[in-house]
Amino acid sequence: MPVEIEGGDGVPAFGEIRQLTGQNGMVWDYAVRPDGEMVVFSELTEEMGTNLWQVPTGGSEPSILMACSPAACSGPSWSTDVAFLGFGQRYGSEQSGGITNPPRPWMMHVESGETAALLVDDQELGFDLRWSSDGQWVAYV
Repeated sequence: MPVEIEGGDGVPAFGEIRQLTGQNGMVWDYAVRPDGEMVVFSELTEEMGTNLWQVPTGGSEPSILMACSPAACSGPSWSTDVAFLGFGQRYGSEQSGGITNPPRPWMMHVESGETAALLVDDQELGFDLRWSSDGQWVAYV
């Protein structure tokens, strides 16, 4: 049962618990946009991949942000100016018997939906992309 705590101007108050999605899939991970108005999450699909979804925190229905499956997109991370979303992407391969390959960091321009690999060399790998507090740098493992 949600805890009701009043907030001003229709903005959820700190401590309010509210379910944002009623999807049948499994939410893998998520990132709240720095202004608190949107959440991006990755949801597991029947193909065992994940797609990126977005949902406003004000209560609208989720919408697909990026269809990745059968690949897996996860670990979303917002830029401080909310213009970009970093994430990791993994692909399965027939040679590996369906086992997912290591992740590569990707970047999405949120307004246009354009995406690009962060690293030019496809042999370089990385995951868990995060932005610096000033939005000038990204770090990844």
